Parts: sequence; C-alpha cells; structure tokens
Amino acid sequence: METNTASVICQQLDCGKSRTVSNTESRLKGAPNWLDIVKCRPHDSTLCQCPSSPWGKNKCDDGEVALITCEQKNVALKGTATQSSQYDSYGAAGNAIDGNRNTKYTDGSCTHTKQDSKPWWRLDLQDVFTVTSVTITNRGDCCSERINGAEIRVGNSLDDNGNQNPLCAVVPSIAAGQSSSFQCNWTMGRYVNVVLPKPGILTLCEVEVNGHDSSGYLPLRLQGGNTMCSGRVELWYEGSWGTICDDLWDINDAQVVCRQLGCGTALKAHGNAAFGRGNGPIWLNEVKCWGSELHLWDCPHSLQDHRTSCSHKEDAGVTCEALYQGGLTPLHEAIYEEIEYNLTRGETYRNPRKGSVLSEDVPSGYEDVEDSEGDPLSGTDGKKEYYDDAFPLEKSAGGLSGGFLLAAAGHTMVSLIS
Repeated sequence: METNTASVICQQLDCGKSRTVSNTESRLKGAPNWLDIVKCRPHDSTLCQCPSSPWGKNKCDDGEVALITCEQKNVALKGTATQSSQYDSYGAAGNAIDGNRNTKYTDGSCTHTKQDSKPWWRLDLQDVFTVTSVTITNRGDCCSERINGAEIRVGNSLDDNGNQNPLCAVVPSIAAGQSSSFQCNWTMGRYVNVVLPKPGILTLCEVEVNGHDSSGYLPLRLQGGNTMCSGRVELWYEGSWGTICDDLWDINDAQVVCRQLGCGTALKAHGNAAFGRGNGPIWLNEVKCWGSELHLWDCPHSLQDHRTSCSHKEDAGVTCEALYQGGLTPLHEAIYEEIEYNLTRGETYRNPRKGSVLSEDVPSGYEDVEDSEGDPLSGTDGKKEYYDDAFPLEKSAGGLSGGFLLAAAGHTMVSLIS
C-alpha cells in the first residue's frame, strides 16, 4: 500500500495523517482478500474513489494484509492563549497549551479565571485550521465540576471575544484529573474558545486541538442545506464570509467544493439561490473548474472584491454525496471498516459518532462508508449486502493503528490488503 492510499484512509477515518504503512499476518487464515493494488491519487478524499484491481481479484496471501498507523497533530502548541481574567500567578492562560497534562493547580500547569459572569478561554491558532477534535484535561486536585456545561466554539470571529463562533460541542462533565475529547466535524477557524455561558470560574489544565492547516486555500462552508454536505457555498476572505455567483457554475465546480469539504462526489450544482440568499459580499464569479482541482481557489475565477453585477438571488450551491450521513438513511449499502485505536494517553472520549474516535471502554470503532453505484465495491451481482461484523486487531504502541477488515453477512471474514 502506498503512502497516498494510507493518507486517504486516515483522513476518511478522521485520524489525521498516515505515519507508517506495513504488512501484517491475517488473523483469519484463508479468508478472501477483497482489495488489491489500491492506488489513491492526491485529489481522492475517500477510499471508494481510489483506483484498484477488480473487487475480489488478486493473488495475495495471508501475509499481505495492510496495516497503517495514523497520527493526529496537536496544533494548539504553536498558538497563543488569553482568558477573561486571571485568578493569580499560577493560573495563566498559556498553561493550557504547554503540552503538559499535569492536573495539580499549584504546579503551574492549569488556567484559572476569577469569578466572572461568563468566564472564557481563547486559543489563537495564528492561522485558519480545519479542526477535527478538541481534547480538554480537567483539574484533578479540586473543583472538577467547574467545567460542566462549558461550550467549545471554533471560528474566525472575535465578536463577543470569539464566544459566538460555531459550536463544536458542550462539555457535560469531565472526571477530576481526566481528559475527554470532543469531535468538531472538520470545523474551520483560527480561534478555539472554551466558555461557560453562566457565572462561574473556568479552570483548564490542558487543551489539545487536532486539525490541519487550511491557510493554503480559502475556507469553505455550506449553509442552508439539510445536511452538512449540501447548501449555499460560502468562502472566507478578507475577514468575512461571502457567496459565489452562479454564472458558469456547473458540476465541475461542485465537484471541487465537495472534494475540498470531504463530502465525496458532487451530485448537483445549484444556482438561483436554491438554498436561500446569503448576506455580505459576493466574492467569486465565473468559476471555471476542470473538476480535478484540490481546492476551489485553484480554479480559474473572477475575484469580485465587492464589485459585481450579481446579486444574492444568484448565489451558487451544491449537493454532495455525503459519505457520512450522520444518522440519515444511507444512500447505498454500508461497509463497516474496523480499526482498533491505541489510546496511549488514557483519555476518555465522549459522544461517539460515525467517523469519530470512540471511548476506551468500547472495543472497536465502526465506520459507515457508503459506496457509489458502479464502483467495484458494489459487488458483481447488484444485490445488497449488509455488513454486520468486524473483529478488533491487537493494539500496537504509538498512535492510532489497525488493519482493515470487512465482514459481510453470510460471507467469511475478509481483509483489505496492500
């Protein structure tokens, strides 16, 4: 398996980038191998989009099962922090991003506000990042209940000190001295806030932010749709969100938007403000993507800079395949991919969802990955198969790792091989 393929898998599972790729022995001798010669390209966002040999046709043996290790990156370490107030010399805002999960306050590794009407802590990542998850370590020597009800917000606005940015998660509680992670659904932003929406004291002993740098291209978002992968296309430029005019807007442009947002294949390009009229500037017009670009900014376009004959009744939108449906009825049959996560630092993960890292007391994480019609993953007989089981791999040290195994009802255990 090539590095590009491993990177696509890690990205699809929301596990950061690929760190290592190797072979391992199959745990089920003689089980069929479904995929071989998988060669993902740089613009592929899901495994289903990657070229491979025909489904089930290969000459591999039990010693050629692909094993990959994924690694998240804590982007908070290079940021700067501030807070609504500081209780004393021990409780500086920067203590929460010192890379130290020490939970004893007097050791100088935790933050501490005064009694405020709405205490908050804000991290400036110094650039726009796509945030996948935020991990908070709670104080261990006192007052663990102070974190209860805290909101995690990610975005680019400093209105109300950043406390009105999009909501990532609400912290129900974190046990004293423990860490919990919260998924942020690839939210883009420069600022990460932890805020108590009520009078109280906020104390944090470490805040870790997993994500990747999005500064090389303009952040996109979809608004007004009924899923996270459909809606009016908006992009962040010069400090504000704006829309795109639908002149020349077509399926090739939509394909690039869906790819950039990790939403699979474009199903439709919309015009005439199909998802409602936006507000603010209309940043782009006459976008002319070939469809193979990685980011919308790579496509030929006309940057309007507020000057355009378009109006918001011409706002462009997209509908993407949305491989992760978040509880909606799947578009196609589901394939469950299983990976055993090696949680090396003992954190407790909350609110598991499709595509998320699960709690340590759950033996394995299941991914719902929907297949495209006509893809080799669809099988050869056109009948639906319902995948209902997967076996955990043994844990390995350092990072998140696992071999991919697929099990179909009525079929034997199979493996994804290199």
